Amino acid sequence: MEEALVRHLVAVALALPALVLAWYAPARGQLNLYRKMTPQALPSGADIEHFDVGSVAGQISTHPWEWDALFMFLVAAVVVGLVLAAGRLSPVLGLLVGLPIAGAGLTAQLFPDTSRAIAEYPPANGAGEMGLGDSDLGARLLLDGGVYLLLGAALTAGALTALRARPVRTLRWWAGIPVGLVGLVVAWGLFLGAVPLGDVAGALLLTAAGVVLGYLASSRRLPRTAALVAGLPILMLGVREILHMTGELWLADLLFPLDLTSSSTTLLLRDALLGGGGGFTLMGGALVVAALAPWRRAPGLRPVG
Repeated sequence: MEEALVRHLVAVALALPALVLAWYAPARGQLNLYRKMTPQALPSGADIEHFDVGSVAGQISTHPWEWDALFMFLVAAVVVGLVLAAGRLSPVLGLLVGLPIAGAGLTAQLFPDTSRAIAEYPPANGAGEMGLGDSDLGARLLLDGGVYLLLGAALTAGALTALRARPVRTLRWWAGIPVGLVGLVVAWGLFLGAVPLGDVAGALLLTAAGVVLGYLASSRRLPRTAALVAGLPILMLGVREILHMTGELWLADLLFPLDLTSSSTTLLLRDALLGGGGGFTLMGGALVVAALAPWRRAPGLRPVG
């Protein structure tokens, strides 16, 4: 009992820094990815509603923003993966981190006009000491794209999955391969189905996809191979999209070209076409990290504290 209490108290102490990193690191990554998507350099703190392409005309961005974006998404993936895996030690951490993110993501999906206010509260510059300031634009793009809802649902579901109070027999490693493949197909289908729907139906599908991913990462019954089989393809796809988007950029310039009259709608459409790599890297990497967590044991009875 005392050991379990200590684990829960440690989880409470870690919740705030984990929440800050799980929110701001992908937001910063999405901001850097957005800079890569635009032929002009996006100024620090740019406002998507009042972004004047002409104000930065001629300032062609030569900085390798894609590497900065990849680094931030991988940082977020490590944090989220460790939180998902920590449910086996204390589900408190996953609940304290996942519920606020899921709540913000769900609100933004049901009431799209609130995404801007959510992204700016607390002020993004408040994380400037950690190098994560000016991330409100990235946060808004992640809110609008449903990534935060998917992330929060996965963290919450993972924590709830780990709440079982009795020992559970884990499946053998080979059984995790088909389970992971099925989970990957189901989560992928739910995510793709949610993109064109939006509102309530889209939010439900995104939540369901997050629940599937959270179960794969945190279930005491599943071996690590389930999360690995589901996470590795998503991670590799995300990394490829971030680092090798030449073809995607050509298509975006063809369908949604930027000029002096470009609106915020055009910018969001470009992000929808090009911005999936960040979410894939985040969720795929989190599944891989959760699978490789050192406290995952070999198949057999797994005590619960």
